[in-house]
Amino acid sequence: QTSIPLASSRSSRRRGAMGVGRIGRTLPRAAIPRTCLAASVLVVALVLNRPDVTDVTSFSRAPVSSNLARTPSTSSDRWQSNQKVSMLQEPVERPLSRYLHKRDGYYNRIVPDWKLQIKTLEQQYLYQGDFALLIKEVTDDGAIVQDVTTGVYGFIPQEDLGDLELVPGDTVQGGRCTYMDTTVIQSPDPTMLRMQSGIVFEWDEENGEGFIIPSEDQDAFRMIRVLRRDIKWHDSRRLFPGQFVQFDTALPHEVPVTSPLDPEAPMALRVRGLEIRFSLEEAYEMIAQGSREAML
Repeated sequence: QTSIPLASSRSSRRRGAMGVGRIGRTLPRAAIPRTCLAASVLVVALVLNRPDVTDVTSFSRAPVSSNLARTPSTSSDRWQSNQKVSMLQEPVERPLSRYLHKRDGYYNRIVPDWKLQIKTLEQQYLYQGDFALLIKEVTDDGAIVQDVTTGVYGFIPQEDLGDLELVPGDTVQGGRCTYMDTTVIQSPDPTMLRMQSGIVFEWDEENGEGFIIPSEDQDAFRMIRVLRRDIKWHDSRRLFPGQFVQFDTALPHEVPVTSPLDPEAPMALRVRGLEIRFSLEEAYEMIAQGSREAML
């Protein structure tokens, strides 16, 4: 093997950045390619042996459906869906504030800006304006509805339903807001005060369970698990992705209900929405232009 000749102290300092030794002798020329080859093999081995980041067991703050979270950017969460599992989807429109959404800094997801939604709904309520309401669920106590403009969920008592035959998925025009209580209590420590809030991220209609993204500034770093039995809001039996809810947080060791999805996830008890009530007594039917048939 041919070696590089000895270099003076000045040239040794100059060649130090080129892999030349500073102690007088240098490495053989044939050793340099072998060293590079060994480094390349080591990098490839590390990449191949890297743990699968898509494995949900390596995450502590995402449910099992995190692999399916990259769904098309639509607003289908506002409409009825026959899917077994429905998840929060990101809107296409930008800027986010114009469409009453924001980015959650911790979960790095686009979520409804519930504070801005409530503020916008309150303006319409104070001006005694009409509301276009999407029927989400019909219960024994009335109907769960969603304001089409703001995305806020509310309730229509049985006595205020009017004469319309409501079907989930229909949109009714001319609804009026009769009562609004937007009091929200949040706690940064469930051991001191359990009342917290969040946005529904996922709901499994068949199994009757889901997950809630806790609101910011609550020091809550895990999604909250919720079961159908713990929904206490006007006889409702389901939650909807994007719905703002309040609940009482129970720590994992306090509830003897384990979950293979995330055993350390807190549980949400007494899940309820804001107490916003609507009336359809003055609702009217929309008549399409050029048509004589009324359309709800």
